[in-house]
Amino acid sequence: MMKIVILSVIGLLLIVGGCYTVFAAKKYFKHVRTQGTDNVFSPLAIYYGYAFGIMLALTGITILCQAFN
Repeated sequence: MMKIVILSVIGLLLIVGGCYTVFAAKKYFKHVRTQGTDNVFSPLAIYYGYAFGIMLALTGITILCQAFN
């Protein structure tokens, strides 16, 4: 029983963290698009922000599925 609760909490935290990361990358993309930046690594940061957020969310979903098996 305790294993299910711990895995559920970890899975939900990962999903929330992934959604927040994608939201932050989207917000940063809008900022860069409208105001610009001198940083040449901004597109790379935006891309990896989306990728990392999606990976976190998928990992959280996987952990939730494993908790209830």
